[in-house]
Amino acid sequence: DATLSMNPFDQKNCEFLSHIFPMRSTQTAIVKNSDPIGHNAKIDAPSGVRSDNLLIPGGQSSTYRAGGEARAPFAVTCSIHPWMKSYMISRNNPYFAVTKPDGTFEIKGLPAGEGLKLEFCAWQEKANFLQKVTVDGKAANWNKGKFTLEFAPDETKNLEVVIDASVLPK
Repeated sequence: DATLSMNPFDQKNCEFLSHIFPMRSTQTAIVKNSDPIGHNAKIDAPSGVRSDNLLIPGGQSSTYRAGGEARAPFAVTCSIHPWMKSYMISRNNPYFAVTKPDGTFEIKGLPAGEGLKLEFCAWQEKANFLQKVTVDGKAANWNKGKFTLEFAPDETKNLEVVIDASVLPK
């Protein structure tokens, strides 16, 4: 079991520094407050994942362990400062990623095998699960944001996925 201390879930300048914080369901996350004033981390997890409401004085930290897998990211807010909002997601396996600002991501260490088939899920905080997309110039419909790709050993895949801005609520 590992503790996520190298990359804590931190609050600084009255904002959560991680907009989406991924973790393994068996890991313990350090929930840090780098501000000189108190914050809390109100973790509204789905059924099967532990919810919590951590009051964290200035300059201190607490711990959080999800204890279960979430299908989608769940909200984390600060009841003291209601504009603060972030998300966490807990997974039972280590094969997940949050996209970089340019939309790219990499998942390292996937198990090798002939015809490795992986299911991906695409989620955005305002639109929820992304369904109507264009992939490599062709329209696609991802049921509940899920799509499957098959990989040969050592294969890398690049997809150009375009999401029409009209599907994103304002």
